[in-house]
Amino acid sequence: MFLEKKRNGIILLSVMILIFKTLNLMVQDIHAGEFDFSSSITLAETYDDNIYLDERHDDTEDDFITSVSPGFVLSYLTQKSSLTTSYNPEFLFYSKNPEENEVNHSATLDFTSRLTREVSLNVTDSLTFIPAQDITGRELGARDVPSDEIHNSFSTILSYQIFNPTLLRMGFTHSYLDYEISELEDTYEYSYNLGIDHELTTRDTLLLDYIYRRLFTEGENEADIQSIRIGERHEFPRALLLTVIGGLELIEEHGWEDDIEWSASARLDKSFRRGNVGIAYERYISSTEGAERISINQIISVTGGRNFTRRFNGDITCYFSTEESTAGDEVDRYYIGAILGFHHGFSERLIGTFDFSYVYSNSRVSPDDTEIYRAAVEATYQFGPSSRAFLSYSYYQQEAQYDPFAEDIENNQVTIGIEITWL
Repeated sequence: MFLEKKRNGIILLSVMILIFKTLNLMVQDIHAGEFDFSSSITLAETYDDNIYLDERHDDTEDDFITSVSPGFVLSYLTQKSSLTTSYNPEFLFYSKNPEENEVNHSATLDFTSRLTREVSLNVTDSLTFIPAQDITGRELGARDVPSDEIHNSFSTILSYQIFNPTLLRMGFTHSYLDYEISELEDTYEYSYNLGIDHELTTRDTLLLDYIYRRLFTEGENEADIQSIRIGERHEFPRALLLTVIGGLELIEEHGWEDDIEWSASARLDKSFRRGNVGIAYERYISSTEGAERISINQIISVTGGRNFTRRFNGDITCYFSTEESTAGDEVDRYYIGAILGFHHGFSERLIGTFDFSYVYSNSRVSPDDTEIYRAAVEATYQFGPSSRAFLSYSYYQQEAQYDPFAEDIENNQVTIGIEITWL
């Protein structure tokens, strides 16, 4: 008992010394920096022919939507550190439906510091506020009960190069989704990570991770998940990279028996002179909205990119994913999807993009299968380093399969706007 207390005391003292040295170095470095501030404003006008995403019939509502989006970025740079914060509100004004006017907010923070040759710190935080609304056309997704929503995600990672081939990683993450009204459940998650990357050879790296997660719903602790994972990253000749990692998930769900699951991920990437291709598989545990319990998620994806010419490139992603509750062996949902995109520079100033996506979903908890199509094309003209104009068109279609009484949902949007930046 005495030896165990002594060992724990030594570990605690070592951590406190490391934290003290880290804070001391940050204070010393903070006096040698300089500020940089920039601001911008984006003005746009959008015509939307179905702002509520109603089924296609005679009483669909169209509208002209004016958006004003100022942006502010403040940076503080030193020789060893960089701190960047941004704030981007968006004011939306509906011509025919002024009761739907709204203000969205988003803010980010990113801090990176190379404290010493061995120690580095990274802190990120993002906050998004979406007001209560009936409008779904702009988001292209349904919200059953309109409510104010606050999304926040905070993470910090401290990396310590113990010696040349070994890197120690310590991290903390906190995320939450908060609703204003009680009909929707607020969700929170805390995550603690301890990992080691050890270079076995110039081509092989051993990966070890321990992750502890706490999941809360409406302030009540729903589950504790401990993950123990081991993996390896290997670089083959000719720019071929393989990463494989897997391990056990120890799940303690309140009100249910403890469970043991497994997680794994594998990714193979190949780079070419004018493109790349990759294939990946991932199995992970998460808390999914609408699921009876903790869900088991599996994703298989294939990605590829190609630079056809100096100004023309494209990329594609195809995937198949499933969600399965730990309450049973039956798959609750599955998705099949594809995303295709092209980017073409007609000149140094005129740039065009095209994006298309397709998703087929099947849900055991929903009566209908659905197919969703999205397509968008945009042209951007750069007047100079601080101003640009853009014109875009987007199309959305949702089909309910196997329901003869359901009509398709269609949405068309045309947007024209200008962005000006002050440096």
